[in-house]
This record gives sequence, C-alpha cells and structure tokens, in this order.
Amino acid sequence: MNRSTLEKAASGDKVYQKEVFKSKYGRIHAISMRYAESEEEAKEFTENIFITIFNKLKSGDIPSNFEEWSRSIAVNYCCNEIIVRPGIISNKKENIDLHNKDIQTEVVIEMIRELPSKTRVFYNAVAIDALPVNEAAKMFCVDEDFLMKQVITAIIEIKHKVSHIFTE
Repeated sequence: MNRSTLEKAASGDKVYQKEVFKSKYGRIHAISMRYAESEEEAKEFTENIFITIFNKLKSGDIPSNFEEWSRSIAVNYCCNEIIVRPGIISNKKENIDLHNKDIQTEVVIEMIRELPSKTRVFYNAVAIDALPVNEAAKMFCVDEDFLMKQVITAIIEIKHKVSHIFTE
C-alpha cells in the first residue's frame, strides 16, 4: 500500500478509504476469523478493526509498513476483545474434541476454531500471529508456562488429528 493512498485515506477521502478496505479486508477478516466465535462476530471484529485503522491514520499515524502495522492492530484488537470475556482466560483445563475431516485448509482452520476458547486464542496469538510468548502472557495476564502448555496442547491435538486423517 503506497503512502499517497494512505495519506488520502487518512484525510477522509472515501474513494481511498474504500481502496484500503478492499485491499486489506481479506487479511484482516482472516485474522478476525481465527479469534471470533462465529462468522458474525468476525465481521464485527473486522469492521471495528478498520475503524481503528482509519482513526489511527486520521491522527497522522501513517506507518512505513502498513501490512505489519494493520496486522498488529487486528491481532491486538481481537486479543483485547477476548480478554474482556468472562471465563475465556482461566487456568481451568478444557477438553478438546476434534472431528475427522478431509485435510484441506478450511478443515485445518475449522480444527483450530474447534479448540477450546483459551487454547485457540493462545495458539493463534503465539503460533499463527507470532506474538512473543512473554508479550502474550502479559496481555492475557497468565503465566508464560501456562500459555505455552496451551499452545503445545493445540499443536499436539491438531497434529494428532491431521495424522489420523492420513492413517485412515
């Protein structure tokens, strides 16, 4: 995304805002889908993320790396939305129940979405969105070891499920 387009979008030009929205919608929505409980919630997250992006642009915060900057805003928004939910982030163990499916990208995404809420959120933040463990632990107010156990549990469960598909 070139700086000129971002500056015009920041000035409130709807044509350029639409261009920014169209060019980044898929990526921002994909991030939202990893954290949201439903498609409807993912759409709400995506809309709110774009509002945040445009408000930051309007305030003069035009980044040199828009892709990374917008990704960071999306991940932080989603994580902050999850943090405020009662009972989502706790130390209580949850059972993981994945179903057999053909191995396709959509299936793996669904496997991730079927993880227990906190396991899915921690996995997405650390394994998918590359948030450093210490930062994620601080963000979620949990111990780093606990967070990593959840991420490792998710990885093991997904690998187990994928390998099971190939041995059937």
